[in-house]
Amino acid sequence: MSLDEFISKFNDRIPGKKIVVFSGAGMSTASGIRDFRGENGLYKESVDAERILSSEFFKENPKAFYEFFREHLMIDESIQPNDAHKLLKEYEDEDIVSSIITQNIDGLDKVVGSRRVIELHGNANRFYCVGCKKKYNISDIKEMDTVPICPTCGSIIRPDIVLYNEELLAFNRWDSQAAISQANTMLVLGSTMMVNPASQMVHDFVITAITRPNRKLFIVNKGETYYDHFKDVYKYDGDILDVAHELQRIRKR
Repeated sequence: MSLDEFISKFNDRIPGKKIVVFSGAGMSTASGIRDFRGENGLYKESVDAERILSSEFFKENPKAFYEFFREHLMIDESIQPNDAHKLLKEYEDEDIVSSIITQNIDGLDKVVGSRRVIELHGNANRFYCVGCKKKYNISDIKEMDTVPICPTCGSIIRPDIVLYNEELLAFNRWDSQAAISQANTMLVLGSTMMVNPASQMVHDFVITAITRPNRKLFIVNKGETYYDHFKDVYKYDGDILDVAHELQRIRKR
C-alpha cells in the first residue's frame, strides 16, 4: 500500500477515536537506538545476548550482566523522542489514542509526556533494590560501581525490566488486553509481531474483528510482518517518520 493510501485510510479512523497503539523496536530505531533482532541488531553482534539478559545470568554473574547492560542498554542522554512519539502524545491529549502499548524499554513515550503508556517489558531508566525495593533512577546508577548496591540495605540493585525467563507483570498484560478489547483501531508501529506478546495481543484484536467488522488493523513496518496478508489489514512497508510527518502535515491544514 502506498503512503498516500495508508494515510487516507488511517486518517478516516481518527474521528472515531478509540485507537490503541502497539509499538516495537522500529519506534526506537527511529530515535537512533539500536534494536535487538534487526539486520544490524544487538543479537547479530552478541550470540550470548539472550543468555546475558536472563534472570539466571543476572543472579549468577551480576558483574558481567551490568557490564553488558551499561554498554548496550543504558540510554544515552542525546537520545530523544522522535516525531512519531510527539504525534502520539498529541493524539493522546485529544483522546484519539486511548493507550500506547510498547515493547520498548527506552522510556521515550514517557519522556515526551504520554501518560497512557503500558511498558510491557519495563523501563531501562528505572531501577530498584531486590531487597528493600527502594527505587533508583539512571542518574543514581551511573554514579555507582559497575554492580550497584543499595546503600540502605546492601542488596543488589537491578534494572526495572523484564529479563528472559521472567513473566510479564500481570497488571501490564491485563491493562493491555483491556485496552485492546475496547479499541476500534489498532496501529502497530515498528513490530513484526512474529513473537509474543505482540503476536498474541494483535491476534486477539484481529480475531474479534470477525464479529466486529468496524475494527481495523494498521501496520507501519519496514519488512514483512505476521499479519501482512490478513483480510482488511492496512500495511505501509516504510518509515514510521514518513507516516508521522504526513499525518502532522494534514493536521496543520
